[in-house]
Amino acid sequence: MSEKTETEDTETEDTEVEELAEDIAEVIEEEEHLGCPITVNGQVFYAEPGRNLIDACEDAGVYVPRFCYHPRMTPVGMCRM
Repeated sequence: MSEKTETEDTETEDTEVEELAEDIAEVIEEEEHLGCPITVNGQVFYAEPGRNLIDACEDAGVYVPRFCYHPRMTPVGMCRM
């Protein structure tokens, strides 16, 4: 049985860290391609950047109760209450 040297341990750890960094970079790139992550009631879905939150939720099949909202109005003009 051979014992590992500190150099071999360090090289193994460096390789594992590099592989983990590559995996993380791939996940980040994939999420950027999918859009902005949104979590509602524990469910994660993705929306186009700049999309209205209520519209994005409805696209994902999640109803969000609202007081002042109409899809044909701008956010500034919706609520005059």
